[in-house]
Amino acid sequence: MRIKAPVEFDVAGGVVDLLHAHPRAQLASIFYLRVPEELSGNPRGGTLLRSPYGPQADDIFDPNMYVPPLAGHLLVFPATIEHAPSRPDTAGLYSEPRVVIVTNWS
Repeated sequence: MRIKAPVEFDVAGGVVDLLHAHPRAQLASIFYLRVPEELSGNPRGGTLLRSPYGPQADDIFDPNMYVPPLAGHLLVFPATIEHAPSRPDTAGLYSEPRVVIVTNWS
């Protein structure tokens, strides 16, 4: 396996990513290594996936799908689907940090 881009680690935490996609990749993945008990299974503490069908299909498909975080679970989806970490319903400090490993595959 060869890594094409620099590897970045956010050890400080608190980074919020905006809705985005990876048009040059085929697949994206998120592995939930650690999830605070307060967020485990809460869709608002996991990942937001946007419908690939666009606003013209909003009356047929829910445009937002929230995937709840569970430690040890791997989420794989087409990298062209817009996605973002979803913000928890409650702000504040948790018993432990949410730790994820994200990848993009070409």
